[in-house]
Amino acid sequence: MIPQSAISIYADGIANAILCKDVKVKTAKVVRDTFPSSTQEVNVIALWDTGATSSCISNKLADKLGLTLLSFTKVKNSGGTHEARVFKIDLDIMGRMNVENWNV
Repeated sequence: MIPQSAISIYADGIANAILCKDVKVKTAKVVRDTFPSSTQEVNVIALWDTGATSSCISNKLADKLGLTLLSFTKVKNSGGTHEARVFKIDLDIMGRMNVENWNV
């Protein structure tokens, strides 16, 4: 069974985006155990889009972390359809919640 955790956030009205200043990002452990890659951890400010169907990170952050490319996927946005790289990361959100093997 997957352990569950949550963080409560309160807003005046409907929150469609959440800015979080204390997020640690690193290559997912499952990837580090399989492929030699960086174990560097980077603190970032994360923007959570509550209506998004997938997650992304910048190319700059992916390169800084030395993430291992796992595959490619098609993504659609207002600019059309593009091919994007897929990685797995682990997140530590405000020291209160860990998310493992997250596709970005």
